[in-house]
Amino acid sequence: MTLFTNDKQGEYPKSYYAATADFLEPFPTLYDDIHCDVCIIGGGFTGLSCALNLAKNDIDTVIVDAHRVGWGASGRNGGQLGASMRLDQQELAIKYGDDNARQLWNIAWQAREYVHELAKTYNIDYQFKPGIIYTDHRKRFTKQTKNFVDYMQQHYPESNLSYINQDSIRDYVDSPAYFSGYLNPLAGHLHPLRLALGIAEAAHHHGAKIYEKTTVMKTTYKHHDKVSITTQHATIHAKFLIFAGNGYLEDLGGKAKKYIMPINNYIVASEPLSQQQVDTLIPEKRAICDSKYVVNYFRISDDNRLLFGGHESYRYRFPDNIADKVRRPLKEIFPQLHDIAIDYAWGGTLAITMNRMPYVQLLRSNVFYAGGYSGQGVALANYTGKIIANAIIGQYKNIGKCQEFDVLKNLNIPYFPGGKILRHPLLILGMLYYVLKDKF
Repeated sequence: MTLFTNDKQGEYPKSYYAATADFLEPFPTLYDDIHCDVCIIGGGFTGLSCALNLAKNDIDTVIVDAHRVGWGASGRNGGQLGASMRLDQQELAIKYGDDNARQLWNIAWQAREYVHELAKTYNIDYQFKPGIIYTDHRKRFTKQTKNFVDYMQQHYPESNLSYINQDSIRDYVDSPAYFSGYLNPLAGHLHPLRLALGIAEAAHHHGAKIYEKTTVMKTTYKHHDKVSITTQHATIHAKFLIFAGNGYLEDLGGKAKKYIMPINNYIVASEPLSQQQVDTLIPEKRAICDSKYVVNYFRISDDNRLLFGGHESYRYRFPDNIADKVRRPLKEIFPQLHDIAIDYAWGGTLAITMNRMPYVQLLRSNVFYAGGYSGQGVALANYTGKIIANAIIGQYKNIGKCQEFDVLKNLNIPYFPGGKILRHPLLILGMLYYVLKDKF
């Protein structure tokens, strides 16, 4: 199982985040059968945010996680808080029309604001720093980037984007690998595990019941208004069920798995850099995300380490030496750091969709599924959790539909072709094609 191939049950990965987080006391494992209004599978951003909002509305909510809260992608990711969907607004307008593009923009905007609101309301020390620079690794991308910034300044002036030309790009990031880019000052970077743990504590405070080291074996839909969730030791009887395990759900989501593909991504944390190195490499401590298909993304931590994400793999098992794999793209971006020491190296499993838009669906009238955030999960997963909570509250208290849920539900996400046997090999072939495009 993906859940246990690379990790021991209940142990956080040996990441920089785990080394700098204040852990919560472990929540219990579920051993007795229980009843609840809502059961959520997965204690990451989606599940925790959903539970928090449900519990605040006096809805009896249970989260089960096979490991610990924040153990998965929510506590391992690059920490970049985006301010948009994975597809840019021009692409969204072409694909879904101007009105839908504006609705999706509003959701992404609210998602970013929601994360800040959570941190402020619950006093979460998430170590936020503003600004992400999106860089072009090919000179031919420069014109396209300039056109995109012009489009955003005209149609979405509140985005506050600014174009960075070739003469100026090295003032922002001292790398020979980039030709141009743009700055989004409203996006930024943060400590994702601290954020996840803070939301978990808030959800628990409001009455959500959290069970860790509780693995779901199967789910059964006996009636339209009842769901049974079987764990290794007990059964949960619920009125509503939410699949919020993203890349770790495997077969649990049934047919929904056709729309979600798990992939592995890797990050390293360097030894602390000198202040002079920091001031030279990324003077304003912005986060960086480049234009490669297999994205390089990096930033400076609070204690002046370079946190660098790069390299992907598409099989269950992580490589034996993650540091060596990530060091290769790191040296391409920063050749001046060729001999830098790596203090932490870790991997994690995220989920993508075919068109990189989130897959948010109502599988039955009382069964929800959310995942496939495709690298935008820090903002979108948290806000999607709130959206699903609002949809359930609307049903539960008979106060009408949630418009934002319908916007996401109607995105018409295509499924991965190939069926159960060929879907994953076809993904590997497709990704290898783009890896070659990145190189050549």
